[in-house]
Amino acid sequence: MTPTFLRPGRRALLLATVMLAASAWAAPDDGPWHGRDEGGRPEWQRREEQRQRQQAHWEREQEGQRQQQEELRRRAETQRRRDEAWQRQQEEALRHRAEDQRRRDEAWQRRQEDEQRWREAQQRQRHGYQPYPMPPQGLAYPGGDYRWERGQRYHGPRQVVHDWRHQRLRPPPAGYQWVRAESGYLLLAVPTGLILEFVAR
Repeated sequence: MTPTFLRPGRRALLLATVMLAASAWAAPDDGPWHGRDEGGRPEWQRREEQRQRQQAHWEREQEGQRQQQEELRRRAETQRRRDEAWQRQQEEALRHRAEDQRRRDEAWQRRQEDEQRWREAQQRQRHGYQPYPMPPQGLAYPGGDYRWERGQRYHGPRQVVHDWRHQRLRPPPAGYQWVRAESGYLLLAVPTGLILEFVAR
């Protein structure tokens, strides 16, 4: 006699239950890291790819910030060098101007001293004390044969030469005039008497 639990109907039901239990035991527990996405990829792979993309994005941002900082540093260094070069140029220009002014002041002082000594010597000569002295640079007494030079100042009488073409002289620039001297012609600045050119005749 066949046991009750082995009858055909119950036997099929028992077999289905065992197979279902076996399949449930064999299937892995996917959990949150072992599921699959719509493309069939495992969940852990999708999350790993997402993590790698985030890591690459963060690294790109860090590299961009580093490049920006490097560019700012280069610009600051370039500006610093420009400022130092400008400062050196200003200091050099100030030194040159100060040196030029010192030389002009010394030359003017020497000129004043020479003229004063020359006038005193002329005054003594008029009273019969001594003969005419040698004139300082840029001065000549009447009748002297003196070769003038550019940059000197003329203090004598101005006999303006209007027929400079007839005398074969070049046209005077604006603010200048030709003046006849004892030993030639002088091209003078009208307000200051500075000599621009001397033509010996």
